[in-house]
Amino acid sequence: VLVLKKTLYRFVEPDKVIEMYKQHIFDLDAMKSEMNELKYSVFKKPSIEFYYGSTGFKQAWKKIVETKSKEYRHINYPLFFQEFLKQKEIFTFIINYKRKHGVSSKQLITDSAVSRDIQKRDKTELRSTRFLPKGVNIDFMEVITDDSVFFISHKDKNFIFEVRDVDFAHTRRTLFEATFSLLPAQE
Repeated sequence: VLVLKKTLYRFVEPDKVIEMYKQHIFDLDAMKSEMNELKYSVFKKPSIEFYYGSTGFKQAWKKIVETKSKEYRHINYPLFFQEFLKQKEIFTFIINYKRKHGVSSKQLITDSAVSRDIQKRDKTELRSTRFLPKGVNIDFMEVITDDSVFFISHKDKNFIFEVRDVDFAHTRRTLFEATFSLLPAQE
């Protein structure tokens, strides 16, 4: 069975066509507020990423020093950091990248002879150091960028996790700055 469909055309007054289109525009305009609600309900969700071993350490530090703001903050225990930096190329990469791209850092560091030696290199390594009060122990190194916070474990645990969330990073940065400003500058 073959069914043929015919299309019929008829003349419609131009005023009726214009009214019909005006109604569609009115319907779209009424939907605008609903569409705006949907637009604002979609946002980037916080996430956590893990890095493991020496390769993960390099990947995380590459992200840290490539920060858009050209500044990051970190809280650390220098002997712990040196566990990772026995691999000279990591340290060289971090310092060379900072110098080449004008990335600076601020650090809160436990006070020790090693810390004092590190602090002496602040100007050449584009860094500003303040010493934490005696007796303050750091079990995880923390590095804060504009949109992420990295927590770095001791070498024996050998992992890093990054919390990607602008608000969390802002809160950690604010607390860092409050602490940094309360501690005396050392020369």
